[in-house]
This record gives sequence, C-alpha cells and structure tokens, in this order.
Amino acid sequence: NFQAIYTWQWPFFIFIPILVKLSGKKIVSCIESQHSPYYYLDAAKSRGFIWKFLARVIFIMAKLIYPRIDLHVVMAHHSKHGLAKLLLQNFRVKIDKIFALPNGVDLQLIKELVSKFPKRPLNKELIIGYIGSIGHGKGYELVEIAGKIKEKIPNARIVMAGYFRQGISEKDLEKAGIEYQGIL
Repeated sequence: NFQAIYTWQWPFFIFIPILVKLSGKKIVSCIESQHSPYYYLDAAKSRGFIWKFLARVIFIMAKLIYPRIDLHVVMAHHSKHGLAKLLLQNFRVKIDKIFALPNGVDLQLIKELVSKFPKRPLNKELIIGYIGSIGHGKGYELVEIAGKIKEKIPNARIVMAGYFRQGISEKDLEKAGIEYQGIL
C-alpha cells in the first residue's frame, strides 16, 4: 500500500510527506525539476531576506525527508541523470528508491521518421504547435527562438495553447509572432 504524494507546491511538498511518514504509510513522491528544492533557492536569489530564508528552510527539510521517502518518480532519461542524479548525489537517496521516467521524446526515433519523408516544398506552410503550460522551462524556449525559426523558414506558423506561468503573458507570444489559441 502506497500513499501517493504529488510534490510540487511548497510548503506541502515537504510537510505532507512528514505527516504521512508519521502515520506509518509508504510514500511515492513525484517531483518535477522546476519544483525541486533547487527551484526555490534559485527563485529566492532575486528576492528579499524572508524568501531566501524560506527557500533555505525548504531545502534543508528536503535533505532530511527525501532519504526517508519510499519511492521517487522523476522525469529523467535514467536513474543517474537530471533530477535523479541530484537526488543521488545531494540528498542521499538510494538508487533503488528512484524510478526514472523518460520525458517521452525519443530524438533518434524522430530523426529516423523524418528522414523517411520527402523534402517539404519551400512554399508550403509549416505549422509548429505547442500545447502545455507556458513559462520559463516549460515551452517558453519556443517563444525565445520563434524569430530565428521564422527567419530560416519564412512560411512557418507557430501556434501555442495552454495556461501562462511565471509572469508570461499573451503579449509575449504576440511580440514573437506566435498565435495563441487559449487554454484547451
């Protein structure tokens, strides 16, 4: 019997596991890299003393509780990569308590599939789409390179849908020449 905990919002990502552990149940923790304790340390750098102090407390508490969690499910290519590597090296989590879940994008497979298609005519419109949350580290990279894409492929059309995070707005997409379809 596992008590599943999806850990992404502070302070819950640290306090709920402590309470569940005290109840004697097992814990599965699912951590996204942008919500790891390092995210809070980085976010606090540009803020005041209180934010820095809270981020430090969260980080220390994570160091104490993470080794006691029964299973960590993390987005990583394998158990010694990305966030899984951080858990191993910086939080003393044993490798048998880490389940690496690949992101789902197999670049080699995509290259093989693309190589089988005939070359696209230069005058045909190319539609590039993105659906998901839009923020730094989550889709915003497409916004940042939209100008370069349109420079190299003038008939490219970039379309995005999803909710905005971390101070990003529809105006940012408009400036980059991206069509916004709202929240699906």
